[in-house]
Amino acid sequence: MDRAARPGTRGRRLLTELDVTEYVGVLLGRPAGLVDFHAVLDRAWDLPDLAARYRSFVTEFACYADPAARAALDDRAALVLRTRLVHIFRQFPTIDPELPVDLVAPPDCRADAVALFHDLYPALAVPARRYFDLQVEEST
Repeated sequence: MDRAARPGTRGRRLLTELDVTEYVGVLLGRPAGLVDFHAVLDRAWDLPDLAARYRSFVTEFACYADPAARAALDDRAALVLRTRLVHIFRQFPTIDPELPVDLVAPPDCRADAVALFHDLYPALAVPARRYFDLQVEEST
């Protein structure tokens, strides 16, 4: 087995790059054959709730993927929408374990939610910044 293919190689490389090797230890292992790994997953993470949150995110923001819907927003509404978009989306990294697909399938709407965020966030930037800048100018 070549070095690049050994388990943990990327992790060791990252620890070295971050210069934290003297503070960090990593233990790699595999679940014993007797362990019901899906039962452990169910105890550790509420995956159905996570999937529901991704679906809710897509449901709430999908209509704004249409440029005409965004054009109908005034600058204030664009700032409010962009702020809400970020507020909700930034919670996913703390609740989504992003487990390997060979252990559990990803939440059904994760990819849609990520794509929607990456499209919508920059699309709302100009009117949101314009409103923000106007508020700052008026307060100074």
